[in-house]
Amino acid sequence: MPSFEAELQVYWQGEPVFQGALSEELELGRQGRRDHSTLYQVQHGPPGARLTIAPRTNTDLSRRLVRLVPVAEDRVEATNVSSVNRLSVDGESALKPGETRTYILPVRFAVFESQIVVSYPEDPGSQLLSLASPASPPSPDHVDIEFDLSASLGLADQFSSSDAERLHNWLVGVTKVLQAASGSKEFNKSAARQLVGLIGFDRGQVLTIEPGQRWTQVAVHERGNASGVATLKLNHRLLAEVLKQRRTLWEARDASTADGGQRTAAVASPILDESGEVIGALYGDRRSSSRYAVAEISKLEAMLVEALAGGVAAGRARLRHEREAAQARVRFEQFFTTELSQRLAATPDLLTCRDTEVTLLFCDIRRFSNITEALGPEQTMEWIRQVMGELADCAANHDGVLVDFIGDELMIMWGAPTEQPDHAARACRAALEMSHLVRELDDRWRDVVGQPTELGFGINTGVARVGNVGLERKFRYAPFGASVNLASRLQDATKHFGVDILISESTRQAAGDGLLARRLGRIQVMNIVKPVDVFELLGDDDPTSCSLCLEYEAALAAFETGSLAESLRGLSSILDSHPNDGPSLLLLSRVVELLRKEDRTFDPVLELPSK
Repeated sequence: MPSFEAELQVYWQGEPVFQGALSEELELGRQGRRDHSTLYQVQHGPPGARLTIAPRTNTDLSRRLVRLVPVAEDRVEATNVSSVNRLSVDGESALKPGETRTYILPVRFAVFESQIVVSYPEDPGSQLLSLASPASPPSPDHVDIEFDLSASLGLADQFSSSDAERLHNWLVGVTKVLQAASGSKEFNKSAARQLVGLIGFDRGQVLTIEPGQRWTQVAVHERGNASGVATLKLNHRLLAEVLKQRRTLWEARDASTADGGQRTAAVASPILDESGEVIGALYGDRRSSSRYAVAEISKLEAMLVEALAGGVAAGRARLRHEREAAQARVRFEQFFTTELSQRLAATPDLLTCRDTEVTLLFCDIRRFSNITEALGPEQTMEWIRQVMGELADCAANHDGVLVDFIGDELMIMWGAPTEQPDHAARACRAALEMSHLVRELDDRWRDVVGQPTELGFGINTGVARVGNVGLERKFRYAPFGASVNLASRLQDATKHFGVDILISESTRQAAGDGLLARRLGRIQVMNIVKPVDVFELLGDDDPTSCSLCLEYEAALAAFETGSLAESLRGLSSILDSHPNDGPSLLLLSRVVELLRKEDRTFDPVLELPSK
């Protein structure tokens, strides 16, 4: 098994009492009653190495307290061998008696007035150096370089051709890293290549920090003619400080005998997410060679590594934004057009809940239960998918938002999330086109369905509370309020009037004069306080439709003023030429009912029996 070494320090009441190497299994604890071991010295003997950290008079501390084993360059295994003492651990829950855990270095244990610290071994021939400022979180749109290149390269006084070439190559390298962000694998590889080719390291690595503070290599590039690169080990002490300080650090240190007596050097710069948390590191190392007589890393090289790390961080942030935007577009395209989905993915604030004027359209298939019973499940699914699919496409062509689709009903909205000054007119034009489309669908399915495919449309314009009201797992953009309820009630009212499309007075006014609509009267619907004027949307202003509107509205006016005989004559004339006109038949039934009563006082408002 490979051997690892860590630094062990013991403190009593805050004062250092022991410092030494931890290179083997070592047990720590109090002196025993007949134990003549020397305090704060490692003793070797059966059953193994032992360090006494408290005198026998300190009976609060167990004679056998903790066993430590270095298991990796950056980890130590700790076993609480006491039967009574719990060891406090910085940043983690206590190590209970009998429990074994592996810790990332450095780690500090505490029990009563004793503290035990296990850290990376110190190298007396080196020190860690750092840039003055911590690294900055990335912006996915651009990379800010926080240092003065001209000052660093001495451009202000002596701009040599070699400096110019080096600056040019560096800028090209950073650009390549950013351009490579179209795919995460190539992106990381490009960054590792630039550490070698641009700055001159023997090896460049992109590392990520995994749960438990484990550094994982995601990309590596090595200089082809560099010898002994494979033997270079990660400097975990350096990486631990990068994680702690969130800034670029580098070190030049004397290599061990295994490194052939040469000097090695390493630099690491943190890769941050947009919240400033360390998510990885850009790591470069080299050893002295004929190319580099010394292995030391200059401040300028460390700055270049930090600039590259900033590019990596910005590229990662952009990749995440693009991935989230793509996921958002997939969600949005269930409700919005492709163009609007792209806009919403880029500007999600448009989905914030707010009060705004919108136009709502409810569409419902009539006699749906009878049809599904006759068709059976399989054909019903095929029929409903085609009908609702083509209606939804039609609404999308008029820039409507598909809010909901439940069985035989569609709910579509205009005016949000983006402003549409003509939202009422758009909804009306969409309803007219959908009404014509239903006739085509009926021709296709009449033989299969066995009865007409007919729809009712209710449209209302008003202020609603609109926004994303869904859950994290399920997006749902929807309006709420009385305006929504009224649109639903109008759809249901189409059955009472025998018409295809009913619109409210607010929609009639907002849509303008370009659409033909006849007033059908005032109605009172459930859960809506005030009566509302309703209109049948006809659309075409052909002479027949215009004449029908004039004649009906005259008969309605006579009815509302109590001139029942005049209203009866007008309705009789209409039904001679339009015998199946639903509104005229309904109004005629109301006139006849009143004529039969002795008390002819009445309220012209029609109260509908259901929603």
